[in-house]
Amino acid sequence: MLGRNPGQSLRKHIAKRKAAPRPIEEALNVKGKRFINGETHEEVELPVNASDIEAGFARMREQLGLPEQEIDFEMNSFEDLPASLGFRNLVWPSWPQEDEPQPNIGIDSSNFIPNTNEHQDAQEYQTRLLAAMFSTEDASASPCCDRDPSHDGSFFRCADCDSRELLCSTCMVEQHRCSPLHRIKKWNGTYFKEGSLANIGMVLDVGHAPSGCFAGGGQVITHLITVMDVNGLHNVRMSWCRCLGYSQLANVLFRQEWIPATLIRPGTAFAFRVMKLFQMMSHVARTTPWDFCTALQRITDNVEPDILPDIYRSFNRIQRHWRVTGAYKRGGITSVNHNQTEHQLGLPCVSCPWPNKNIPHNWRDDPDSDLIYATFIAIDGNYRLSRNNKGGGEATDPSYFGDVAFYAPNERYKDFCRARGGADDEIADITCRGHKSGDATKFNHSPRKACSGVVCGVCARSAAFFHWGVVDLALGERFVNVDFALVHILQDLVKAGIKKIVVSYDVACKYNINFDRRINHSAWPLLTTRESRELKAVKLAWLVPKFHLAAHVEGCADKYSFNWTKNVGRTCGENVESNWSSLNGLATSVREMGFGSRRDAINDAMLHHNWWKGGRESQRILKAFMEAIEMRKEKHKILLGLEEALGDDVMEQLRTTSALSDGSQFRLKKIVQPTRASILKLLQQEEGGFGPEYGVISTRATRSVGINRALEVEMRQVQFKHQLRMGTATTDIEWNKMEDARRKLSQLVDGWFRNVGDFMPVNAINEVQTANAGPENAHLCLPSEFPQIEHNRLGIADHALIERELRIGQAYDALKKLRNQLGLKSFLVRRKRQNPGYTMATRAETEIKKVDGHVKKWRKVYESAWKALEVLRGDGVIPHEHHWLTDQAYWKDLGERQTAEATRKGEGPKQLPWIWKIELDIEETSLEGIEGAIEGWTNEAIRLEWLYARASYERWDEETKLLKAEGERVGKSFGWLKKQWQTQKMDWGRDDDIPRGAVAYAARTATTFARLEQKGLAHFLELLKVAVKYAQS
Repeated sequence: MLGRNPGQSLRKHIAKRKAAPRPIEEALNVKGKRFINGETHEEVELPVNASDIEAGFARMREQLGLPEQEIDFEMNSFEDLPASLGFRNLVWPSWPQEDEPQPNIGIDSSNFIPNTNEHQDAQEYQTRLLAAMFSTEDASASPCCDRDPSHDGSFFRCADCDSRELLCSTCMVEQHRCSPLHRIKKWNGTYFKEGSLANIGMVLDVGHAPSGCFAGGGQVITHLITVMDVNGLHNVRMSWCRCLGYSQLANVLFRQEWIPATLIRPGTAFAFRVMKLFQMMSHVARTTPWDFCTALQRITDNVEPDILPDIYRSFNRIQRHWRVTGAYKRGGITSVNHNQTEHQLGLPCVSCPWPNKNIPHNWRDDPDSDLIYATFIAIDGNYRLSRNNKGGGEATDPSYFGDVAFYAPNERYKDFCRARGGADDEIADITCRGHKSGDATKFNHSPRKACSGVVCGVCARSAAFFHWGVVDLALGERFVNVDFALVHILQDLVKAGIKKIVVSYDVACKYNINFDRRINHSAWPLLTTRESRELKAVKLAWLVPKFHLAAHVEGCADKYSFNWTKNVGRTCGENVESNWSSLNGLATSVREMGFGSRRDAINDAMLHHNWWKGGRESQRILKAFMEAIEMRKEKHKILLGLEEALGDDVMEQLRTTSALSDGSQFRLKKIVQPTRASILKLLQQEEGGFGPEYGVISTRATRSVGINRALEVEMRQVQFKHQLRMGTATTDIEWNKMEDARRKLSQLVDGWFRNVGDFMPVNAINEVQTANAGPENAHLCLPSEFPQIEHNRLGIADHALIERELRIGQAYDALKKLRNQLGLKSFLVRRKRQNPGYTMATRAETEIKKVDGHVKKWRKVYESAWKALEVLRGDGVIPHEHHWLTDQAYWKDLGERQTAEATRKGEGPKQLPWIWKIELDIEETSLEGIEGAIEGWTNEAIRLEWLYARASYERWDEETKLLKAEGERVGKSFGWLKKQWQTQKMDWGRDDDIPRGAVAYAARTATTFARLEQKGLAHFLELLKVAVKYAQS
C-alpha cells in the first residue's frame, strides 16, 4: 500500500515509472486537448487488444487466488468487471485524471460536516447556475429547424431530449417516433408554453404501418390514452393493427412495456420504468402511492394539477400487481397461482448454515460446530404495523402473494386461531413480570383495530427475515401467536438438519417455560409426533436480547444473558429492532389499507430488505471481523495481564470455583443501598408514571425522568473529561477517536436541550449561561447549578427535591463502583510487593495504572454528586454516612499508614476511613470485624473482575470464529444459487411451453449470483489476510 504518506509514495512511483525505458510501440499518442475546470489536458489514446485484456484477467485471477474457470461469465470490457473485485478505480499514473472530486462515501455521514467552500465560491456557483436556468427560458440562443426555410409557424423544444434546438411540428413528430413520452414546449413568441406531442399530430403506430392495415377501410383509427411515466402524465394517440386475428389493445400495451389499467379498452397505462421507480422509492424513501401520484401530477402541471385525470386508484391497484408479479419473476415462477406453497420467494440469509449447500459434509465433526454451525433466531412483535378495522377484510381484498413469501400459511393460521387464539398464556411458574408480551391485561382491545401488529422472526446475525416467520396479531402479543411463527421457522431448520438453534426473544425467560406444552397442545398440535421428536433432538437455547435484559429481574441474567452464555459470540439479539426502524416507515400507510394490500406491501418490503442485506453481507462481515479481531486481541491482553497480576494460586482457586457455578456467579453477592435506578422508580410512581390508577400517561418526560437524563449526560461529561486528563490521544488514530467522542457528546447535549422544555420552567432555561464552551463544560440547567435562594423565583423548588433524591442514589452508585476498583487496586498493590521481580512488577504496575484511572473517574462522579447535594441540602439532610472524599479516606493503604503513624506517636489508633464502613452485609462494629468484611468484599471484587474479563475475551474469540465461518458461507451460498439458476436455464430451454424471455432471465440471474459469489469470495480472502496478519503479530 501507499503507507502513511500516500502523496510522497505516489510521486515516487510516478517518477520511477516515467524513468523506466518505454518501447517505441508503447509511445503515447496525443489526440487533442480538452479544457476541464479551466485547465488544459491532453487527451490520450491507450491501445488495448485482446491479449492485454486476457493478461489482465490472468493477473486478476492470480491476485485473488482463483482458478481460471472461476471467472467464466462474459466480459466485453473493463466496465463489465465485477465492482467487488476493486479494479474499476485503478489509477494509471500516465493517464490524466479528469474526474471531478467525489465525496468519500465510506465516511460516517451522520458525523460528516460538509465544507461548502471546498471546491468553489458559493455566490459565484449560484450566479452561474442562475444564468443557466434563465437561458433555458430563452429561444434566441437555440438553433432553429432548417428543414423548411419557408416555415413561419410555431417552433417546439423537447424538454426531455439533450438537444436544445427548436424544431417545427413536422420535424418534432418525426424525431419522436420512438419517444412518445417526451414532453415538449411551444415557443409562442414570448415564452415557452407547455405542449403535447399528441396535439401536434403525432400518432404512435403499433403493428404494421397504418397504410398496410385495411381493417378500417383505409381510414386510420386512433385511440387516445393517458400514460404515466417518470416525467409526468402524457396523452398519447395510438393506432394499432385491427386485421383478422389482431391483438387486443391491452396486449399491444404490454409489448410496448406499458401496463394497462384494465384489460378491456384501457384508457390509462403505466410505463414499466415508472413502476420500477416507484417501487424503489417505496423501499428507500417509503414513498406512498398517493404521494408518488401527487408528485407526478405536479411535475406535469404545478399550477392547476386538479384539472389532470385522477389516476391514483388505478395506480394503487397496478402497483400491487407490479410488486407481486415482479417477486414471482425473481422467484422463478412462470405461472401465477395464489394458492401455491411449494415456492419460497425471497433471498434467504446467505451467511446462515445450509447443510449440503454452503457447509462441509463433515460439519458435525467440527469441535466448534455448536458455535459456527448454529442458527440464531430473533423473535419480536411490532405494534406500529397495525391495520384499522375498515373495508371488507380478506373476502374483498385477498393477498396476491398468498403463502409463498414471509407470512405463515394463512388458512392454517386462521384455523389455529379459532382453536387456540384466545388461550390464556400460562404464567403460573413465571417470576419475571411486568412485560407487555404474554400479559392479556396490556393488550389493545380497541374495536378500531382489526390487527394490532405483527410478530416475525429474523436471523439474529444478519437480520434477514425467515420464510413463513410472520403472523398478524389480533389480540396482542400472545404466546400462541408467537408459537405459530416460531414453529414454522424451526420446522424448516430441523428438516434442513441444523443441530443447534439459539432463540432470542424479549421475554424468553417466561416464554420458554411452557413452550413444549403449547406447541403440542391437544386442541391444535403444531407438530406431528415425529417432528416433535426431531425438535427435541436439537439443542435449543433461549436468551434475552442484551438491551432488553436490563428490564428483567436480576436472576434472568443468570440463564438468559448473551454475555454469560458460551458459543454465541457477540450476538446481541437486537437487530430485529433495526428492521422495525425501517419497516415502521410503512406504518402510516399500511394501517389504512385492506387486508391483502397491507400484507402485500409488508411482504414486498421484506423481500427488498433481504436482497439488500444479502448483497452486502460479505462486506458487513469483513468490517465486523476487523473490529472483532482487534477487540479479541485487546481483551486477551487484558485477561492475561490480570491473571499474571493475580498470581497462580488465586487463579487456580478462581477457575475451580467458576467451573462449579452457574450464571449467578456473575452477580455481586453483597447487599447494596438504594441505587439511583430504584429511587427513580419511586419518584416516577409518585408522579403517576406507572399504572392506570395514576391517570393518562403523557408522552412528555416527567421531572424525575428528565433530571435523571441530565445526570446521565453529566456522567458522560465526567467520563470525557477523564479521558482528556489521561492524555491518551498520542497518535492520529487516538486523536480521531477522541474527536469522535467529543462529537457524540455534543450531539447528546444538543438532544438534551431539545427536550429540556418538557419539564423545566422557561425562566430557569433562560438563566442558563450559553458560553462558547466545549460540550464537556456545558451547563445542563439542573437545579444544583443555581443558588438555592433562586429556586423559588425560577420555579424549580420541587425539581431541586427530586434532584437531591437522585443525587443520593448517584452517590451510592459511585461509592460502590469506587470501592470495587479500590479493592482490586489494593490487592494488586499487595501482590506487587509480594513478588518483587522485574517482570511481575512491570505487569502489575500496568494493571494498577489502569485501575487507578477508574478510581479517579468514580471519585470525580462522587464529588460531583456531593457538591450538588451541598447546594440542594435545604431543610433535608444528607445521609450521615456520606462525607467529602480525602486521599486518606478513599485509599485504604494511606489510611492504614496514617493510623500506624498516629500509633507510633502515641496518639492511639484512629477509626477506619468511612468509605469502608458502609454498604457491607455485616453487623460488626469492631475494627477487626470491619477489616474482615473489607477483605471478603475485596475478594468478591477480584472474582467479578476476572469473570467479566474472561467472559469478554471468550465472546470476542467466539465472534471471530463465527464471522470467519459466516464469511466463507456467503460466497458458497451465492455459488449454490448460481448453479440452481443455471440448471433452471437449461431445464427451461428444453421446455417449449416456457417463454424464451424466462430462459434469458434465468441466464441473467445466474450471472448476477456469479458476480455476488465473486464479491463474497474477494471479501473472504481479504478476511483471511487480516486473520493471518493478526496471527503473525
